[in-house]
Amino acid sequence: MAHEHESSFVVRVPAWHGLSTVVDEALNAMDAIRMSGLDWLVVKETTHRPDGTVIPGQFSTVRLKDNTILGKVGSVYEPIQNGEMFTFFDSVFNREDGRYYHSGGSLKRGKVVWLLAKLPGDFYVVPDDLVENYVLLASSHDMSIKLIAKHTPVRVCCANTLSMALRGASASVAIKHTRNYALGLAEASKALGLAQKRIDVMREVSMELARRQINRQGVGEFLEAMFPAKLNKKGKTPKQTLTKRSAVENLFANSETNNLPGIQGTKWAMYNAVTEFVDHDMPTRGKNADAGFRSWFGTGEAMKVKASGLLMST
Repeated sequence: MAHEHESSFVVRVPAWHGLSTVVDEALNAMDAIRMSGLDWLVVKETTHRPDGTVIPGQFSTVRLKDNTILGKVGSVYEPIQNGEMFTFFDSVFNREDGRYYHSGGSLKRGKVVWLLAKLPGDFYVVPDDLVENYVLLASSHDMSIKLIAKHTPVRVCCANTLSMALRGASASVAIKHTRNYALGLAEASKALGLAQKRIDVMREVSMELARRQINRQGVGEFLEAMFPAKLNKKGKTPKQTLTKRSAVENLFANSETNNLPGIQGTKWAMYNAVTEFVDHDMPTRGKNADAGFRSWFGTGEAMKVKASGLLMST
């Protein structure tokens, strides 16, 4: 993701291939926005035809500092500044309780902005395999996503973000673009409660997957279900599908992080082979090609959820 990096910060631990600003602490959302390099303004401007005439009802969001067009919006859309998006979370974040802004930045060249908030609830699946608890706060200037708070645990040894199909534990809370303090506080509290519920369930599921071995036949069946093939005109599995299966199988068998004592050859290792493939190895293409966006919101997240569902159901 380094080639797509605009700006970011991280608390204490260097990240983003060494490109982030490393700080001791982000005291509030405004501090986090500033340290992320997101302290710029967005305006809504009318859209013009090549001849200079106005296109009725069509507008663009524009970043003032460099006149970058971030998105096409309608007449009722009102931009919310980066510094205003997440401030209502300040009242429920407390460093002493283990809740603080950990990192932040932008995706898709400023169209999507995000902050990652650290929460208590970390757990070890096995010794040396730590999963840390986070909530991702994100919004967009191009209407690609709403303002959301999304549970986003991270497996520390490989920096993979985890998404699982957990019954009765929704992954995200959509938050209205509002400056109403009472409503903002209620939604922020709901997001933290959601994350705490999910991390407790995830702990149980992760440890169960780590207890369950998967044999060679099971690996083959999983990969075929994970990456089903529509046979080509020659009646053969497409090369692209075979490449995906091979890449995940190789990560399962050979990745150092998936061969830690206690998880080698398990369904937990297989699940993390998929997450590693999505976050670090999967080719990017299309309008949502940004690897971070794909991993958190797009096809990559869906693949992680699918993988966990398949492994838990067999």
